[in-house]
Order: sequence, then C-alpha cells, then structure tokens
Amino acid sequence: MRISKVLAVAAAGCALAAAVALPATAVASHGNVASKTKQFKSTLNHHTARPGETLVLKGHGAKKSTSYTCVLIVIKGTAYDIDTGSLKPVKSTSKGKITCRQKYEPYTATSLSGGPPLKCPAAKGYRCAMAVSTTNKKSATIQYFKGKK
Repeated sequence: MRISKVLAVAAAGCALAAAVALPATAVASHGNVASKTKQFKSTLNHHTARPGETLVLKGHGAKKSTSYTCVLIVIKGTAYDIDTGSLKPVKSTSKGKITCRQKYEPYTATSLSGGPPLKCPAAKGYRCAMAVSTTNKKSATIQYFKGKK
C-alpha cells in the first residue's frame, strides 16, 4: 500500500520536544515518495513487536553526517499521531548509515488532529510504524510493524 502524502510532524515536534521538529514520511518501505522528500532504504529487525522488545531500524542512503529525529507513530490513511515519549535524536554516519533503537511498549500516540488519540497495537485499518526524518523533510524513512499487547 502506498500513501502519497508526506506526514509533517514538525508542529508537534516543536511544541513537544523543545523545538525539535519531526516530519515523518509515510510510504511503503520501498515505494515512491511524493514531494521533495528523499526516501532512503531501511530495515526493521521485528515486524511483529512484543512488549519489552527493542526495535532496531537500520537505514542506508541517508544524508551523510546529518541530524535526524526518530519516533514511533500510528497511521490511518493520511491521519497520524506520534508517541511523544519516543522522540529521539539520531545522527547518520559519514557513509550515510543510520540506526535508531526504540524499546516497544504498547502506546497511545498524541493526537495532532484534535481527534481521539490513535493506539498501538493498532485496530483494523491502523498501522504502527517507526519513522526517521530530518527536520526539513528532505530525507526520511519509515518501517511498519505490528504491535502486540
């Protein structure tokens, strides 16, 4: 499934993480990306996550020696919410590789749309994901997973 819109989480990142903005691009792992975001390839060690497991996203093709923000998100169509407790700064290497580690626990994401907050494990039609992006939305990756209780 491809989602062609770029999810901009910059407003929530600024408000919730002391001026750290996070855009997350929600597209299929190897899909096409709309707008000016360069989607780089990545892998996730668990596509089914159980409480207490560490999710490790490894990407290559990121901008070299660049600051990124990593976060857990929940997506339904073009609506999305973020787990503000998972906002984490990461930096790519001089070769464009990046690694983000997040300990998975079921979470309720902070609502960005004013609607009810989305949850992971997700109900039917919702997707849990780990996203890594620069604050200017120029470079990003996303990996989906199924969360367990």
